[in-house]
Amino acid sequence: MDIGVQSSSQASPSPETVEVRGGVVIDFPVDKESFSSPRRIPRNLQKRLLEAKAPASCSVEDIEAKLRHAHLRRQ
Repeated sequence: MDIGVQSSSQASPSPETVEVRGGVVIDFPVDKESFSSPRRIPRNLQKRLLEAKAPASCSVEDIEAKLRHAHLRRQ
């Protein structure tokens, strides 16, 4: 499938002999707002990040409560 600029296997073609068969143009608007970070973290992500910072030493009751909560979320 020949798409784009076609060149032969011979020596490098001059600009006059290059044949263009097809192409695609994509236009992306560029402004500061589209690349800037959001002003605040969404609540669900903030909650998950705070939960991840919990102390590593959890009691058995804490682990069981988390498992029950996860089970209820899956239902």
